[in-house]
Amino acid sequence: MPLKSEILMLSKLNLKKFRDSENKFIVEGKRLVSEGIKSKFNCLQILITNEFEKKDFEYCN
Repeated sequence: MPLKSEILMLSKLNLKKFRDSENKFIVEGKRLVSEGIKSKFNCLQILITNEFEKKDFEYCN
């Protein structure tokens, strides 16, 4: 479960100004996350819901 400070950081990433200043962005969706992992970008965190973990357990490993 993400910490309150992590949730705040993620919510701030909805603002372009904050994304630019932190040089970070959010990727959502199974396909885009897969492409991001395979890319040259440094992935800091991957957050998934309990439902996704149960439904796509094989994908998470």
